Amino acid sequence: MKRLHIGAIRSCLAACPALFLLAGTAFGMTLGEAVQRATVHNPALAVAHEKHMAAERAGSEIGWVADPVLALGYKSGGWMANESMRTLMIDQPIPFPTKTSGRKSKAGLVAMAEQARYRSQVRMTVKAVKAAYIELLLVNATIDIYEEDLEDALAVMESARQKYETGAATYHDLAGSRVNALLAENDLQTLREDDRVKAAAALRAVLGMSGRETLGDLTLPEVPVMQVRLESLEVYEASLSPEVDEYRYRLEAIGEDMSLARQRYIPDLRLRYWTERKDSDMGEISTNGFMVFFNVPVWFWNTEASKDAAGHRYGAAESMLQAEVDRVTRDLESAVAAFAATRGRLVLVEDEIIPEAEASYQSAMTAYENGGIDLASLVAARDVLRDARLSRARLWAKAARGLAEIERLTGLAFY
Repeated sequence: MKRLHIGAIRSCLAACPALFLLAGTAFGMTLGEAVQRATVHNPALAVAHEKHMAAERAGSEIGWVADPVLALGYKSGGWMANESMRTLMIDQPIPFPTKTSGRKSKAGLVAMAEQARYRSQVRMTVKAVKAAYIELLLVNATIDIYEEDLEDALAVMESARQKYETGAATYHDLAGSRVNALLAENDLQTLREDDRVKAAAALRAVLGMSGRETLGDLTLPEVPVMQVRLESLEVYEASLSPEVDEYRYRLEAIGEDMSLARQRYIPDLRLRYWTERKDSDMGEISTNGFMVFFNVPVWFWNTEASKDAAGHRYGAAESMLQAEVDRVTRDLESAVAAFAATRGRLVLVEDEIIPEAEASYQSAMTAYENGGIDLASLVAARDVLRDARLSRARLWAKAARGLAEIERLTGLAFY
């Protein structure tokens, strides 16, 4: 029988034959290879990486002192005949050291925030790859189930034809068996020409594949659905989630802004060295000197306004950090609860519903062959078995996607 084999569910997933996806020259792709490819070719991830690198370089631009200012001057004419003067002046601004170190610290924190955002995008991309990969596997498994359903429907139609020819069945049964076979064939065609094309396109998009590249054979990954310890996830501290790292770094960066705003009361320095040379008919005169400038922060209301603005930004960043922690807490609780419920239903379907449905269908087929039940009862038993197998495949896929979401929120890796 063609189906998605979940195998012994309590001892993890069994190996499954590769599911051929598209015709033509193609390469086999495991889930790990798909994730690795996405980290290189996914456009959204490339954007986050470039922003991270830009923030890193921006921090390196901040030096301890600014570039000096060089001034050259020339003047002709004066009190003496044929007088001229040449001037060279060098100004070197020197901000208070803690101001420069504060700006460097802020730039470093902003770069760390961008790095955290990039890593968050990596986790988001990995989740998207796993979801798209699992979805395509689910479509392929659904096609396998419907192919088997079609084989059963054709077998029933042939049995109904033979019984009709011998007078053991009515034309109504024969027509009904044909309709059931046509419906199964139509469902199968829709899956092949619609659902699988959409799922393949979604996977190709997240992988950043060009139009010339083709997806090849996909292999069923080992997803430890039954091995995950829910107790450890239920006590996971959301404030430790890597999803909140970006907001924590941005909060610290705004804290540096507050410190810099308070330091506006501290004057900065400017050193000046100059040399002058005068030439005239009376001879040559050279002078040089050194000066020190201080800015005087007398307009204190500017500094107070800057401090107030930084304080409000800090408060907003604190609230944003707490809101993000609350969001992660809520999303993680929801994801863990959904995963636990899905796993419980999967065990029920695998251990009880599937065996009962298979036994019921086999019994119904035997009874129909012997004239014990009508066609409608046989079709109903076949539909129950098909739906149970579909439920098993869908529950497994939902559990795998749920684990991918938990991975994104916690930074853990299950598969």
